[in-house]
Amino acid sequence: MEVIETVHALAKLMARDGLTVRDVLAQVGPAMPSAGRPMELPLELRCTLPGIRVASLARYPDDGLPYFLELDFDAEHRPAVGELRKTFGSFLRPPADRGMPVPLSFERVARDAAWSVTLIANLEPGTPPEDSALVHRIVLRRDPM
Repeated sequence: MEVIETVHALAKLMARDGLTVRDVLAQVGPAMPSAGRPMELPLELRCTLPGIRVASLARYPDDGLPYFLELDFDAEHRPAVGELRKTFGSFLRPPADRGMPVPLSFERVARDAAWSVTLIANLEPGTPPEDSALVHRIVLRRDPM
């Protein structure tokens, strides 16, 4: 499965009503031992998906439901902005501080009756958001509708 298809499938998963942390772990990989990690900190996952080097899952602090899934790609599997645009539509470019990753926000890339998912793609600092630019990290943020 291509990286873009994997991200698309994960966006649909994150939008699902009734989603649990266990559901995300079943698709992405098991949580690393946490040594008493507080609920507010993301779970580091032992990612089993090809092309993804590191994954982490943050939870809403009040109920423990999945909040965002962060995916860092292997260098040779980084998706291009143009591929994301073809799959997820146009993006917004929120402001970023100099020296910080350049965020591109693809709004509501997946939704269910109760949840929507925003895809935030990060480019290396100073990289213009051209179609050929490569994304090093994607965050799938899950928000109530």
